[in-house]
Amino acid sequence: LDNTARQIYLQRCLDYQTPFYSHIPLIVTSKGEKLSKQTGAKALDFTNPSATLWQLLVLLGQNPPKPLQYEAKEDILTWAINHWDLSNIPATLKLITDN
Repeated sequence: LDNTARQIYLQRCLDYQTPFYSHIPLIVTSKGEKLSKQTGAKALDFTNPSATLWQLLVLLGQNPPKPLQYEAKEDILTWAINHWDLSNIPATLKLITDN
């Protein structure tokens, strides 16, 4: 059994409501390699968290408005919560560039 199946089993044993589960694909490079420390991926740039959050929303297919990238990170997260659409997440999260 994988972890999700175990969690669902435990939830049912405890008469808890089972939440909705979904899958977010791994981010891969333009060469199809998973984005990770093992493959030499650069760390996220936290010097500008607003731009980083905005770029991640774009990567996740959420289509945030361009001016939003200059707003406070709290405003970006609020926008993301209010506009999140699971059906927009692409099957493969591929970086345009590997920079």
